[in-house]
Amino acid sequence: MAEEVFGKVKFLNPKKSQVVIFDNTGSEVLEKMVVSDIDHAILHSRGEVLYITPQILFGILNNMKYLKAMRQGDAGHDLIKSLRKLFGSLYRVYLLTCIQYIKPKVVMTFIDNSFPFQLISRIYKDAQFIALQNGVRIRDCLKDSRPPFPQPGSIISMPMLVCFGNHDVDSFRKYHHQIDQYYPMGSLRARYYRAFVSKPRSRHEFDLCLISEWDEGIFLGNKLPVVKKGIVALDDFLSRYMKERKVTLCIASRSKNKEEEAYFLNKYGSQITFIRSNRETMSSYDAVDRSAVTVTFYSTLGREAFGWGARVLSCNLSGDDQFDFPCPGFWSITEADYGLFRGRLDHILSLKEEEYQRQTKESAAYIMNNSTEKAPHEFVREFIFKQLHGPAWT
Repeated sequence: MAEEVFGKVKFLNPKKSQVVIFDNTGSEVLEKMVVSDIDHAILHSRGEVLYITPQILFGILNNMKYLKAMRQGDAGHDLIKSLRKLFGSLYRVYLLTCIQYIKPKVVMTFIDNSFPFQLISRIYKDAQFIALQNGVRIRDCLKDSRPPFPQPGSIISMPMLVCFGNHDVDSFRKYHHQIDQYYPMGSLRARYYRAFVSKPRSRHEFDLCLISEWDEGIFLGNKLPVVKKGIVALDDFLSRYMKERKVTLCIASRSKNKEEEAYFLNKYGSQITFIRSNRETMSSYDAVDRSAVTVTFYSTLGREAFGWGARVLSCNLSGDDQFDFPCPGFWSITEADYGLFRGRLDHILSLKEEEYQRQTKESAAYIMNNSTEKAPHEFVREFIFKQLHGPAWT
């Protein structure tokens, strides 16, 4: 069938492949780090692309028996919410139909909190489904923002999760989520960075690195005021410390939004080094690597860095304990006390490398298990090849 594209609608079938990346978000990471030389297809799961063909339409009709199973939460007597949930269920039936048409042997995603992925992983039996954790999963992710039990979607359920460490295994189990197999292997991005991108350094270029958690919705809108409170409080403390101690500071930016840079220049002044976000070069990881100590609110990168042995001070000054660092110690604070902040940062800067590693080793391994023989990208590649070529593959 010739391709005719009208906006987001494609009047053709999805590409057939033995390997499918579920969700375009994060697909560039998996393409670069896992399947660069493996034929694969990407299934957009957020309405970016809709395939409309007789085969897909017939498959949707045949799969209407799964419509009820595709629900998430209960709309009660609200007509608008009911219609939205119905549309969401229909769209998940469509995604299942696309998977059935493609007939993959492996379906993988970097969006481990994708509800459609989780649902379909329990319905479609002819492929192995594997999710890779891409970010910190706090209480809001695992409980607060989910429908109350036993409503549909209250429990996360899927066959395999490659997660950061045993802390995540314990967190998922605490809230009774149903993951058949956990593989705590550290962070895909961080272990890839350390193996292929990181450069040997004889000394650090900056005393401190701040991992930006600036967000347009938070600072230019009304989104997550408690998070904004924590970010602003940390910036107030760190700008004061910078002036008192005369230290050098780089900012690992989160976006390419000029408003983000303007915020930090206004807060810290022109003496900072603002490192613009570049996902291709992994600029934020490099910024952390170039700095003696990294300061963070609750970023994933802060935990990744702590896991590989970098000096980190995690500061949750928001008042919401779900943003606390998983393992308390001199590397974290939860009180809005500048004297405590200054003392902890002075202490971390003063420690000898061997002593810092000795004191943080156990907690770092619990949060980010980097001790496995295979890194996540190696493990998933081997998993794919075994599914494609059989268990005897080596």
